[in-house]
Amino acid sequence: TFRAGILGLDLATEGPIVKNKTSYLANFRYSTLGILNAMGIHLVGPRTDNNFQDFAFKIHHQGKRSRFSFWGIGGNSRETFRAEDMHWMTYSDTKAYQFITRMGVIGASWNYLVDNKSFLQVNAGMMAQQVYFRDDTLSMQEQSFTVNEEDYITPQGTVHAFYKRTFNARFNMKLGAMATV
Repeated sequence: TFRAGILGLDLATEGPIVKNKTSYLANFRYSTLGILNAMGIHLVGPRTDNNFQDFAFKIHHQGKRSRFSFWGIGGNSRETFRAEDMHWMTYSDTKAYQFITRMGVIGASWNYLVDNKSFLQVNAGMMAQQVYFRDDTLSMQEQSFTVNEEDYITPQGTVHAFYKRTFNARFNMKLGAMATV
């Protein structure tokens, strides 16, 4: 499918890879503001550019006794504020900044039916995000210099595994472990 809306352009596809066993889903979006900014139309403000894009996917496989899924999502966002081109009257006329965020997450899940009363499940995921901010100003000679710059990168990963056994309607056991990095 292809869609165009207020937030952006959206392209999605899904379907089988192996009939009745493996399927996929993928989606990509690109911001309407980014397209309009490239055409010289600035809805947020005459000195502000905004742009974002993201991508998501999932692959799913169904076996006789197991299921496996692999998925992910990632995105970029950028806002840029430019200094005033004309005569400067206030400090904010010389101000410029860049605000950028990036994120990505991938994960997998595996379920295995040991027998009709027990199963094993393993889930794993990794994520990372970045937040970057730079605040600039212009000197009277129109030379840019940085007032403040911040860059934060946060990675994380986790694995969770457990085994569950049902003995009867009133008694079951679940054993597992989890690790986070």
